[in-house]
Parts: sequence; structure tokens; C-alpha cells
Amino acid sequence: MTQFFEKLQKYALLRMIFLVLIGGFMLFRPNEIFHGVVYIVAGYTAFLGLLNLVVAFRNRQEGMSSFGVISGVLLLVAALAILVLAKPIVSIIPIFFGILFVIYGLVKFVKKPARRIVNEPSLPRKIFYLLILLVGILLIFNPFKTVLLVAQIAGAVILLMGIEEGINFFRRN
Repeated sequence: MTQFFEKLQKYALLRMIFLVLIGGFMLFRPNEIFHGVVYIVAGYTAFLGLLNLVVAFRNRQEGMSSFGVISGVLLLVAALAILVLAKPIVSIIPIFFGILFVIYGLVKFVKKPARRIVNEPSLPRKIFYLLILLVGILLIFNPFKTVLLVAQIAGAVILLMGIEEGINFFRRN
């Protein structure tokens, strides 16, 4: 167990640099991070497709049959679909959450509680449900910007994690 913690401390500076770089890019350049991830996933899928095609043609030359041609072509089509459809697919997710938030906020805002607790103000609860409703509307009408905002928030958290790693590293040394 001691060796595990020694290894963690040994690479703390490297982790700090990695976290600060990734967090900074996600905070200040979320669009580039999104496109980079899309290109990496599409490239990897295309690479697997090409690899399947090469193996299938080698097998065919040796007289063996395989489904490599079909899987290779399907993987190449999937890679193309990832490139073309990544932004619309990612944009659909916030729309679904937005619809759920709008329905939840409206139902809770309009509905009276089954039991009213004595001396409990209902205004804070109504404001909370109204905020949920507004967040839902924001998600519906601006889905891709909200995805980038979430990426920026995650980037800020990762950046803070990296700064904390650095502070702990320099305190120990």
C-alpha cells in the first residue's frame, strides 16, 4: 500500500501538468476539444475498418473467406457517420433533458403539495421549480451552447484539480 502512495506522489507533477493543460483547453477552447474527440473517434473507427479490409483481402488471397469486407465497409461508413452526425447527436441530448425539465418544472410549479407543512413558505419552492423550467427552456432552444458550457464547467473543475495537485506537490517537496 505504501508503494501505491509513493507512485502517486512520484507522478503528481506530471498529473498536475496534464490536468492543467486539459482543463485549460476545455475551459477556453471547448469547441476544439469536442472536434478533437470526434476526429479521434472517427479516425480510430476508420482505422479499424481499413484494418478489417486489409485482413479480409489477405484472407481472400489465401483462399479463406471472412466477413472482414462487410465489417470493414460498415466501420468506414460508421466513421463517416460519426464525422457528419456528431454535432446533431450531441445536440439532441440536451433537448431531451430540456423537455423533461420543462415538464417537471411545470407540473411541480402548478401542482399543490399533498400535505402543507405549517409555517413553511412555498415561495422558495416555486422559485426553484421556475428555475428548473427556465433551465429546461434554455436546453431546448440552445442545446449545443449548453453542451459547450458543461464542457467549460468540467474544464474549470479539471483545471482546479490540477492546481490543487500542484499545490500539494510543492507542499510535500
